[in-house]
Order: sequence, then structure tokens, then C-alpha cells
Amino acid sequence: NLLSRRGNGFSMTPSVPRPQNSTARSWNPPERFNNPTRILENNRQNTIPPSKVFKTTLISDSILRHVQSMDTKNALGKNHELNLINKRDTSGLKDQHVKDELLRTKPDFIYVHLGVNDVNQRFDLRTSLDNIFQFSLFVEESLKDSKLFFSMPLMTSDNDANERIGELRDAIWEFVTVTNRNERKPFKERSLYYNPNANFMKDNQLVREYLMDDGVHPSTRGKEVILGNLRHSIHEMTRLLLNKPKKTRLTGGLEPSPHSRT
Repeated sequence: NLLSRRGNGFSMTPSVPRPQNSTARSWNPPERFNNPTRILENNRQNTIPPSKVFKTTLISDSILRHVQSMDTKNALGKNHELNLINKRDTSGLKDQHVKDELLRTKPDFIYVHLGVNDVNQRFDLRTSLDNIFQFSLFVEESLKDSKLFFSMPLMTSDNDANERIGELRDAIWEFVTVTNRNERKPFKERSLYYNPNANFMKDNQLVREYLMDDGVHPSTRGKEVILGNLRHSIHEMTRLLLNKPKKTRLTGGLEPSPHSRT
């Protein structure tokens, strides 16, 4: 059931239904270190100044490659800067130059959209999950002030591939959910989040207008939607960190239209 992999918001609603027949159930994510020092530092943080410029690093395959052609200083709006790192699959998360770049720039947000090429190259599920876990552990230990988002790989028009993509999506959901449950932090103090990209599905079916004829890559409209999902995740987290009230569509705020909601 593809609906079990849709989610509801970028983990804004934690009561996402657990898949009934998921391969991910048999994979127990290793426990990340509970760092009491970090929790204490978070509790002591001063209010973030409204004028702060938030830095985001996007690590993505070709699905979000169109962002390269944009003015990265304006791609996410005012008071946001965007840095891009291109990687084909989750094995790229192990590259030392990726880690060096993150240590150099120290982004507030790290947004990872990878996975469909893991499936195309028939990576073992545990290999992909280990790549994801080791990267999240690196962020936890070396970039204590960065928040890490995993953007779920999109379903395609290939039913066989979708079965494996669904297993990977379920496993990422399981990893993020179990980690946050174990750490027991308030939502905005967590370091790990996911974005289900739920709006690429409607009534348990792909929204075909969002994909090109190859059934994998986003169309012009799909590119707008996947970029909107990225923006909404970053903007919503920024709003929470700045303790700003949630605006409604009637006031021209960040609340997205139903067709672009993540």
C-alpha cells in the first residue's frame, strides 16, 4: 500500500501509520549517542536574532539538479543561503570531501535527497541504511548545531522499482522515528527529520503530470513541487526556531496550497 509511505508533513505529524508489511521492520537502527552536553546547550541557547541568515546545504541526485541553475542566494528566499552538493546515491554521503565541505560551511540545515539510484543500482537495503546512519552519526558528532532532513525518494512508473523504493522509504521513516523516540526531545530541538514528498501521490497513485515521460525525473511542474517541498521544510523549521506564529494563506504566509503541501 503506497499510502503507508506518504506521511503527513515533514514529520510535523508524528503519528504516521506504521507500514503493516515492511521489510524495514526487521532492521533495527543502531542507537545514536545520547549527548547530555548537547541537550544542556540547547536548553541554554539564546533567542535567535530575526536577522540571522540561515545556511542550507542540499545534497541531491538529478531529481533536484535544476536548483543548480537558480540564484542560490535567492532560491530559499530572504535570510537564506543555499549550497549544493551533487551525489548519485547514498554512497556519496561517505565521501570525505562532502564531510570537509560541511565542516567548512557549518550549515544550519542539511537536506538530503538520495535513494532512487540506490534502487536502480540494486544496492542492498542494509547498505543504503548504513550509509544514511553513518552520515547522520557524523552530523550528530561533528555538526551539533545542524539539523538533518532526509527527503524521501520519489515513486516512479516502474512497479518493480517502486517495491524497493517503498522499502527504502519505510526504512528511512523507521530510522528517523525510532531515533527521535529514543532521544525524547521537543520537536524543534531534534536534529533529525524527514520529508515524505507526499504530494507526488494522490489517491494512492502517482501524479503523472509531475513526472517526465521516463516516469522517474520530475517534469517542469514536478520540479516546482519538489523545490516547494524543500522550501516548505526549511521555512517551517526556521519559523519554529525563531518562535514566529504560523501564518495562514489569507495573510500571504508560508502555509502552502493543498497541491504543494509536503
